[in-house]
Amino acid sequence: MNQIKRQLSLTQSIDVEMKKLRTRLSDESTSYTYFENLSNELLYEIFEYLDACDIYESFSNLNIRLQNLIISPSILLRIQLTSKSTSLVEYRCQHVIIPNSHRIRFLRFHDESLINTFFNHYIIDSSFHRLESIRLHDIKAEKLLTILIYLKSLPRLFSLNITIMDKSSYDLGNIYSLIFSLSSLKRNELGTFGNKLPRIISHLTNSKFSMIEYMVIHNFFTLNQLNSLLHYTPQLRHLFCHGVIESDKKFKKNLSMKLLHLKYIGFEEVYVSFDEFEVFIKEISSQLQILKIYTLQNRTYLDGNRWEQLINEYMPQLKKFYFRFTQNIKKDTQTNLIDSTDGFINRFSSPFWSERKWFRELKVFRKTMIFSIFPY
Repeated sequence: MNQIKRQLSLTQSIDVEMKKLRTRLSDESTSYTYFENLSNELLYEIFEYLDACDIYESFSNLNIRLQNLIISPSILLRIQLTSKSTSLVEYRCQHVIIPNSHRIRFLRFHDESLINTFFNHYIIDSSFHRLESIRLHDIKAEKLLTILIYLKSLPRLFSLNITIMDKSSYDLGNIYSLIFSLSSLKRNELGTFGNKLPRIISHLTNSKFSMIEYMVIHNFFTLNQLNSLLHYTPQLRHLFCHGVIESDKKFKKNLSMKLLHLKYIGFEEVYVSFDEFEVFIKEISSQLQILKIYTLQNRTYLDGNRWEQLINEYMPQLKKFYFRFTQNIKKDTQTNLIDSTDGFINRFSSPFWSERKWFRELKVFRKTMIFSIFPY
């Protein structure tokens, strides 16, 4: 929302400046380049939305004023390395990134080759002391471990977005141990590519309590694995995990502290029993305001009375409930299945649901039935 407001403010400021310029130029009958007549303050705002490499390549040495602007310490820089040209990337690293490390606020590497090109020659150290956000896409797990060690030196690193592209076996426990050691980190997004088998997460060694408030996991975990991570995130407000699956072991109630600040939980694919999910919710938080859960095939989740009791007792502050149950159906059982839906639909028809303005919807396609609950 703040970003949208800033963009609107910037647009309005540009409009005002341009109107003033048109009036002045019309009165003076003089020809000027509009861009060069924008105020320094407005140019600062414009530069905040541009890539620093583009700024340097477009405005360097055009005139003294623009040159002083682009080297001003008042401008914090955004860097996105996207080029496939190794020589160009090396040039930008040598002539833009490293000389301006103290001014960089945002740094993004789009793929493994760009990551290797940069980190084979340079490191991110304390000279990047204004760096607030890093995105590493398609990185190898071993490379990531090395980089995370260096990131400890950054006093203002608030956001870390990682996508691991690695077919070899690796332990996410080691990775999360290092992520949790980043003292300023508020937001972490970690994705892995592979099948629905959970990644290895050993015991998190030497882990400290993290200040992370927003955590997104694009992977499949068991609830025990997820529980072991949440033990180290007492400040967590927003949790999204793509999928949770059954574990060979019974869910352990070993979360020694409640997540008192947790307001949002989202699961895109749920393959655990309702019994196990229910225990997890009871252990997590009573402050929850938004719950999103999508499940397939498991009809035990269609117990409206059970949901009503769980929400009343353990999620009394819940304001928004997003639920979707998907059932694949065969032609020979389609009619009977549709007839049997009256039972569970009636269990979601008490005043509890209408008072909260949570809308229920049933859709039946040729081979699929989808039952959904969502706020008006």
